[in-house]
Amino acid sequence: MKMQISQMIRRLGLALASFVLVLGMLSFAAYADDDEDSVKSIAFKPAKPVELAENANGDWLDEEEGQFYYDLRPENIFHQGDQMTITYGDRERTYTYVNRDFVCDGEEDVFGLSFTVESDQSDENIWKKGNSYEVTLEYRDARTSVPVKIVANPLKKISYVLSKPIEIPDHSMGSYYKDLEDAEYYEYEAYRLLPQDGDQIELTYDEGKKVYTYQKDKDAFLNGSICLDGYYTYDDDQREVHWEKDKDNIMLFRYGGLEAEIPVTIIDNIVSKIQFKPARDIEFVENAGGFWFDDEYMYDIYGELHQIGARLVVSYKDGSEKTFTYDEYTDKDDNFKQAFVNGTESVEIDYTRNYDEEWVAGHTYEISVEYHGVQTKVPVRVLKNEGDSILKISIPLNTYDVTTGDIYPLEPVILPESAANEPLIWKSSNEKVALVDKDGKVTAISAGNAIITVTTKNGKTASCKFIAEMPEEVQLKTGDTYQLKAYSENPAILQWKSSDESVAVVDTNGKVTAVGAGEAILSVMEKDQKLVLSKLIVTLSDKDKARAEEEAKAKAEAEVKARAEAEAKAKAEAEAKAKAEAEGNANTETASLIEQGKVYTVGKYQYKVTNTDASGNGTAVLVGTLQKKTKLTKLTVPAAVTINGISLKVTEIGSNAFKGFKKLKSVTIGKNVTAIGKSAFQNDKKLKTITVKSNVLNKVGKNAIKGIYKKAKIKVPKAKMKAYKKLFKKSTGFTKKMKIRK
Repeated sequence: MKMQISQMIRRLGLALASFVLVLGMLSFAAYADDDEDSVKSIAFKPAKPVELAENANGDWLDEEEGQFYYDLRPENIFHQGDQMTITYGDRERTYTYVNRDFVCDGEEDVFGLSFTVESDQSDENIWKKGNSYEVTLEYRDARTSVPVKIVANPLKKISYVLSKPIEIPDHSMGSYYKDLEDAEYYEYEAYRLLPQDGDQIELTYDEGKKVYTYQKDKDAFLNGSICLDGYYTYDDDQREVHWEKDKDNIMLFRYGGLEAEIPVTIIDNIVSKIQFKPARDIEFVENAGGFWFDDEYMYDIYGELHQIGARLVVSYKDGSEKTFTYDEYTDKDDNFKQAFVNGTESVEIDYTRNYDEEWVAGHTYEISVEYHGVQTKVPVRVLKNEGDSILKISIPLNTYDVTTGDIYPLEPVILPESAANEPLIWKSSNEKVALVDKDGKVTAISAGNAIITVTTKNGKTASCKFIAEMPEEVQLKTGDTYQLKAYSENPAILQWKSSDESVAVVDTNGKVTAVGAGEAILSVMEKDQKLVLSKLIVTLSDKDKARAEEEAKAKAEAEVKARAEAEAKAKAEAEAKAKAEAEGNANTETASLIEQGKVYTVGKYQYKVTNTDASGNGTAVLVGTLQKKTKLTKLTVPAAVTINGISLKVTEIGSNAFKGFKKLKSVTIGKNVTAIGKSAFQNDKKLKTITVKSNVLNKVGKNAIKGIYKKAKIKVPKAKMKAYKKLFKKSTGFTKKMKIRK
């Protein structure tokens, strides 16, 4: 594989190429739990009686029948000051619950006290106010019982105070929706604007009020150091009475069994018309350049719309007009972005296609491009896949960040492949910045931008942007060394180069030694690609020689001292470790690489961390996806997800996680999932198959499958057939026409 430029890694944030050049050294640390003692017993001593507020911290199974299922996650059971005594083999440790963590001797138990909580709640055994019940806490193989009493809800009222009004332009920030009667309306997604920095939640109790304020930098509603957990939702009747201008539209915030209304105003849409001008005619070669999904071929419409130079022309109702051109750029926080831009303003577009219409070669069809709730039609032609002429040509990336002196061979993608040997014409828009030869090999000459365009014999074109920068300057003194590092599938073929070996030499491992005063360009080559690493400046003088000798002496003394200190530190650590092992305390401290309660993106999906345990007991909730509702057709909920190197079990599908995904046809639920949140798949009307691989599923939220395909099939493990039939009740959206089978 060809070398890929180092800046591409900085932009994309992950190793997309087989060869990346970076400067400097990386070090890694690994931690493991060496406490293998079996747990004999656990004993729980609460700081105060465990009480659950009536109809709070849970979900209604059937509100009309008064059937409420309490959420018995550990954070709803444990309180500040609770103590847990665990007997390991022949020793005993006592942990205290502090800020949602059990700690021992003032230090967090970094390998986690992950408890399983079980109860006898069921349709036939509904917990009632005034009664006491028992729950079972399990840690490893040890269990203990904890009494829980259902008490009157102390929370009397909640109010949501907006820091600024929620205003949504008419027919924007949402999508059209069809209900069971096929009445079409616009479903707004106001939750995308919430919460706002400074929003407040007021909780009213008999003894007074508590106010929690949302702090954007901490992504939490806080009262001092206390965090409030709640969730946004819509009124259950929203689809029957949809939002309109000049009406009182509301969202809801739920906490502690109560709701607070959040007003939402639909305002005039300032956009009157849009035009979309693609960078090139949008053409697809029949059944090429995409992928098959069932019996339908999926073309890369998104990629064709997002080509460098594509333009979105927006006309506003005040008579003004703006043109946004697609480009790739770095924002003020040095984050790489792709968007349609006009100066410092950037926007995004969406598109829809009529998937009921089969695209046939030789015909032209239309897709709808949408911005701000306004649509325009864009023609798309499907070309017949035959003959030896090039029907479509593209370049893998829109933008290449390079350093002056780099040589980069471009390899265009040609369809059909049978035409790959047809001659191509390459051209640079700015030969003072970048030259391109007849084979598509680009050489960066000086700092600046250049558009590289390739043209076929029959007039098909593709282009990309080269952004060239001067190499980084590194200053050394004679005798100093500098380590360059390269990653390649075949490191043995790398050729390290110095432009002037009287100034600096580079060995076969990329180690640079400064040997004389002057300047030299350092680079590396793999086959026909060259990558410039840095510009080296070496200084030398009599004064520097004397200084270098003194520095070398001081450095040697410092190294001796550092070695002595390191040896003393290592000895002290070894003694401390031996002492800890003698006492049976083999737990080691590990750095927290993830934050509990924070949402992380892995691939195209988003997960909220619910337990940061790094020893295999960590957990996460699948809360959503970055994919458009009109694009996701198949979903597999994994058994586990790796976030920042830590494997977390996926134990829950969050409320509203995949609500309204109209093209979703099948869902596979991983083996560790214990709960499916409320409205998780509501109104996914094409969802025909749900495969449950989990043997530990114990909760399916209200309306979780309401509005899916009316004859949907739910496949469950044979041993769980009877139990899971009870979980999928009428309140979840299950109907008589749906089937549960093994």
